[in-house]
Amino acid sequence: SCGASIVDPNKCIGCGICAKTCTKGAITVEGNVAYIDYNLCKLCRECEAVCPTGAIHGVNFPKPLDKDAVKARIAERNRKAKEAAEAAKAEQKEAQL
Repeated sequence: SCGASIVDPNKCIGCGICAKTCTKGAITVEGNVAYIDYNLCKLCRECEAVCPTGAIHGVNFPKPLDKDAVKARIAERNRKAKEAAEAAKAEQKEAQL
C-alpha cells in the first residue's frame, strides 16, 4: 500500500513552515491547522522533517523517515536557489553598466 503524510490537528500549531517548504503547493494552513491536498502531494515527506511539533507524520511508508537526509536535501535546494538569485542579480547589475 502507498504511504501518506497526515496532520494531527491536536499537535499542529499552524506555523506554516510545512507550507513554505512544500514545493508542490500541497499544503495550506487554515484556522491554525495545516491541510495536505493529496492530489498535489508527491510524498517527498519534507513537511514531516520540518514540522517543529511532530504534527505531520507518515503512515504506511515502507521505510522510516531519515529527517537529516531530507533536511540536507532542503538546505541544498535553498542554497542553489540563493546562488541562482545572486547570479541573476549580478547579471542585472552588469547589464546596467
